[in-house]
Amino acid sequence: MGRKATYAIGFTKRSPCEQEIKNKKQYLKECLARGEDMTAAHVSLDIADLYLEQCDEIDPEMPLVEQEKDLHKFLQSALNYCKTSCATMHQQQQDIGLIRGYQLMIQCYQKENNYAQGIETCNLLLLLLTGQRVKDLNTLQTAYKALADIYFTRGHDPEEGVFSDLENAWTYYQEERKVLSSIHVEEGEEEKRMMLRTHIRSSSLNLGIISAKLPIHTSQSEKYFADAIRQAQSLKDIQNERLSWWEFGNMYRYTGHLEGILQCQKKELSLITKHQLKEDELACRIENIKVYLEKQDLSKCIELCGELGDRIHSHQEKMYSAILNLVLDVQAKINDIKALPQDTSPETLMRRAKIYIELGQMYYEESMSYAVVKIADQANTELFCQDPMEEMLRPFQVDILQLKASAKETMVGVSMNEHSELNREILSIIKIHIKSPKQRLEYSIAIYDRLSRISEYYGRQIESKRWQQVALEAEKEYEQLDDEINQAMDDDEEEEEEEKNEVQDVIMKEPLQTLDSTMNRTATESVRPVLKSVRVFLMIYNREEKVYIPCRNEKNTVGWLIERVTAKAWKHFGHEPCINYLHMKGAVLAPTDLVMDIKNSATRIDAMVEGFNPKTLAEYYENACFRMKMPIKNSIVKALRDQKEHELVLKGLGISSQDIPLLRVLLKNIEPLTHLNLAANLLYDKDIEALFETVSPFHLDLSNNLLTVQSLKMLSQRCGSGLITLRMDYTFLNADISTLQSMMASLFPNLKSMSLEGCYE
Repeated sequence: MGRKATYAIGFTKRSPCEQEIKNKKQYLKECLARGEDMTAAHVSLDIADLYLEQCDEIDPEMPLVEQEKDLHKFLQSALNYCKTSCATMHQQQQDIGLIRGYQLMIQCYQKENNYAQGIETCNLLLLLLTGQRVKDLNTLQTAYKALADIYFTRGHDPEEGVFSDLENAWTYYQEERKVLSSIHVEEGEEEKRMMLRTHIRSSSLNLGIISAKLPIHTSQSEKYFADAIRQAQSLKDIQNERLSWWEFGNMYRYTGHLEGILQCQKKELSLITKHQLKEDELACRIENIKVYLEKQDLSKCIELCGELGDRIHSHQEKMYSAILNLVLDVQAKINDIKALPQDTSPETLMRRAKIYIELGQMYYEESMSYAVVKIADQANTELFCQDPMEEMLRPFQVDILQLKASAKETMVGVSMNEHSELNREILSIIKIHIKSPKQRLEYSIAIYDRLSRISEYYGRQIESKRWQQVALEAEKEYEQLDDEINQAMDDDEEEEEEEKNEVQDVIMKEPLQTLDSTMNRTATESVRPVLKSVRVFLMIYNREEKVYIPCRNEKNTVGWLIERVTAKAWKHFGHEPCINYLHMKGAVLAPTDLVMDIKNSATRIDAMVEGFNPKTLAEYYENACFRMKMPIKNSIVKALRDQKEHELVLKGLGISSQDIPLLRVLLKNIEPLTHLNLAANLLYDKDIEALFETVSPFHLDLSNNLLTVQSLKMLSQRCGSGLITLRMDYTFLNADISTLQSMMASLFPNLKSMSLEGCYE
């Protein structure tokens, strides 16, 4: 591996390419000094090739920031040498050298995900190759595939992908296939023949995958998948045969053909069982259960869960529990629907709509987009096709359609017109039937943001920016409403409660009055004006907030006002303050003072906060759900009620990206946090980055999540020196065990225990 050189930051292994690069650079100088420009151009490409090789030799024991710097430095060096060489090759019309230079540049751009430059260079290479009188078919095939791969990769990049990328990928995979069909292998060249067969199999699979995602080509995808499966069988390539069946099932998923999915899963599971592909079995069986769940064949789901329970290992128990709980929860919701009265009264329809929304939300959380659309359509047929429709059902209708629109945004093959029609339909319902300004804006902003994303994806940049501007204006309007108007809505509820209390006081405390006694009241009796609300300012940690307290009862005291401010602060800000007293213009208000009296003599009242009352984690969670308008998950509430001090254990609860804001609230209220267990959930790298902005536990378990090595890099920056134990079992680190072990030692110097089962290649 070469000798070690000592640096201030630690130990790093020198690349075996380093000396060779140094020698090549010296030779390059000599060539240039002698005026041997063409030789120098070829040597420059050799140096670029060595820099690319050096990218794969970066010392994993170095800090990750240094690794990334080295990668960028090596790639830029390689590109500089390539560009210098290509300029000379182009000037001297040396096509062979120019082709090699373009190929190396494409590799550089692919390594740094520079899609635009990669596409441009591929096009230059193809222009050169297709213009040759005698074509190099192998190089031409590689060039077409590289261009198709770049478009395909960008098409699935959530930040940079556009719809035309997939169509372009299809086009260039087709061109690659034409070239493969033209390649002839001589008798006896078995190695070349096997390579060609492997390329053709890969081409069939790629064409099947991309055509399934494009409605205009979907009819051809079945043939390509059948070819890919047959070719994998001929090559005895079991893993790619299994992968082809998996992707074949996805094709049926895109078309909504559930029986087709089941047939493909049956074939895949047969291969897994026959060849003991244990690492693929659990995912296949879980997806199989989800299909039967979508068919609402609950008895079959229960049967399959039973079979799965007999096959799982201890480290898979949480994933098994998650799918079993999903089946049982769906079964409970469907039973709730069946138990409702068979009538069309508004009360029954609203209860039915609420259950459908909860069911759709459950499917959406499990990324079962097609099931969400099916439930939404079912609800629409059963509940919202009446003429005339009850106005009280309109918010439920909007919620159902919003779920459907969100699900369709994640689906392939949905046209821009279909997206537009659905979202505009929802906007029309909101405009006509949703009376609350705040609710109308909340619904509308979500649609404007969605239309902006969809427009950008389909390449309609002007339209996307227009929707962004509309959303921004709506958000400003919402912010203006979100002060007094929002709290005024709460005031109405509290005023009703106050009025009930007043009536009760009259009934219980005051003697019955006759008409005569009422008429005999003297005109000199003073009548206090009715005060609608009192505004009180208070500090919630380092942030000043204000609350509005309705006050219609002239007997309300300052002591009562403190109680109301405390309750409302907890409700709206997530912290229950300990308020010792109120003051006005520096004067402390006595608890027995009447609110009516103090209000008449000042405009500002301040609460003196001396601290905050502790709450349970379950209370913090339910409060955060209310404030963020997110559904409360009973499974999380139950888990939070059984937590040890300084620990948070939320294993196998289906926690996903949308739950991160809630988790952040919980973690802020656990000080210090020593143990954090989020194993067997649905967390991505971006979720871990958002979650660990402020927390730094000593013991961490993130096993069985959708995490890559990026999460390790982030964790090393946020809490690397403090971690004592770390579990990352069955994540997607995808490296050999020695590389992972050395990486962990570098990133987490104080780590005493780590577990990486199922992470290495």
